Amino acid sequence: NSTVPPETLIERIRTAVIDHAGSADFSDDLTCIAVRVDEARAATTRPTLLEITSDLGELEKVRAFVRSFYGAQEDWAQGEEEEFELELSVNEAVANIIKHAYGGEPGHPISIDAQRSEGRIVFSLFHKGKAFDPATAPPPLFDGSRDSGYGLFIINQNMNQVTYTQEQKGRCLIRLVKDRRKNRKERD
Repeated sequence: NSTVPPETLIERIRTAVIDHAGSADFSDDLTCIAVRVDEARAATTRPTLLEITSDLGELEKVRAFVRSFYGAQEDWAQGEEEEFELELSVNEAVANIIKHAYGGEPGHPISIDAQRSEGRIVFSLFHKGKAFDPATAPPPLFDGSRDSGYGLFIINQNMNQVTYTQEQKGRCLIRLVKDRRKNRKERD
């Protein structure tokens, strides 16, 4: 986390606490302070945060961000297929935010935070648009009679865990988790 701004680090900690507790409601205060110490080192590493607006033209930045982050995981990278799965899933999730959460209206903020923890890569997408409940979305129909549902289907097929939450202050979080596949050496 040394490459992220203190605000992002605090948000990551808060998100981890909520994930661990299973709820965003706390019976007491939650206080966290983060201070950047080594500014020079942070400037030389790849970014783990992307800020864009709700414009479909921004999707190329999203795909480049995912490729860059994945490529920086030199001891992790499993190959083009896994990179493509991550890129496609994050792209689909952002496109859904733009089209559905913001109703296609440009200019609204979307933040994408990329992290790697032991055994997983996590992309957290934050927005202030309309919340989404995946239980209300009908599955895609592969007979061609309906065009909707494919993006959610693709995301769920490619990721190991997908969660949608809305925070008390109205900000929404989509969390995409990809567990590391074991390579041949690790399986033997």
